[in-house]
Amino acid sequence: MAVDVTALEPTRFETLRARAAGTRGYVAIGLVVAFILLLVVLAPEVTPYGSEQVLDEQLAPPSWQHPFGTDINQMDVLSRVLAAARIDVGIAFISTIAALALGLPLGILSGYFSGVVTQIFLRVLDMVQAFPVLVLALAIVALTGAGADNVIYAQIFVATPIMVRVVRAVVVRLREERFIEAAVAAGNSDLRLLVRHVTPHVLPTALVQATILMAGALILTTGLSFIGVGVRPPTAEWGSMVGLGSKDIANGQWWTIVFPGVAIAISVFSFNLLGQLLRRQFPAAGH
Repeated sequence: MAVDVTALEPTRFETLRARAAGTRGYVAIGLVVAFILLLVVLAPEVTPYGSEQVLDEQLAPPSWQHPFGTDINQMDVLSRVLAAARIDVGIAFISTIAALALGLPLGILSGYFSGVVTQIFLRVLDMVQAFPVLVLALAIVALTGAGADNVIYAQIFVATPIMVRVVRAVVVRLREERFIEAAVAAGNSDLRLLVRHVTPHVLPTALVQATILMAGALILTTGLSFIGVGVRPPTAEWGSMVGLGSKDIANGQWWTIVFPGVAIAISVFSFNLLGQLLRRQFPAAGH
């Protein structure tokens, strides 16, 4: 007699439409995503000046002409803050998507299958994660050189093991669930079981973790640029702007560091808020 696996299987993705508060969650998530997309896609197109345009005023305070003032290189701070969103958020987004694309299947396979290859793979992950994230990223960028591309590679290298560990933990727990045992008893192949029954229940957790990684990637990107090994001037980038402005704040030119710093804080808060909203929509992803 055939076993009805779906009767034992938990509701996939926690069935968002069945939740009374789901609509408000959708709206909130939509607003956060819209804000991020607006910041990345549209902001550089509406800058009052070019992000690398040299003006006639050096360290001019905020005014109607320059709402965020100008920096020591005679560039408009508002234009550079807006243009830098494409660089910083873009690096965080690309590196996180790549880490998700690599970490999701690797986490599923290492969690479902056991054996010598899996143990060797896990020991390699242990060695990678034994190093502090910043130190490891610094080493990678030092070997490959500064620049946006190399920062992305460093981000992927340090973020993928984290995604693998999180996904694997969920898969190991799922292996003990009744619906997995029923799917195996029903004669499902490993590939069919992983694609149809495991992945849908792992994906919410992976998406929540991705938002956390995006916030961390943004902080790491700006941190590398702040110390001069990431994206370097004259390219507009929040971390390098804070690093450059830190030399002026002692003389009272606070605007060169405050406004890019606020941009970093708002973006990190947005990613964390997105993660909180997703966690509420997928309660199982929070465990």
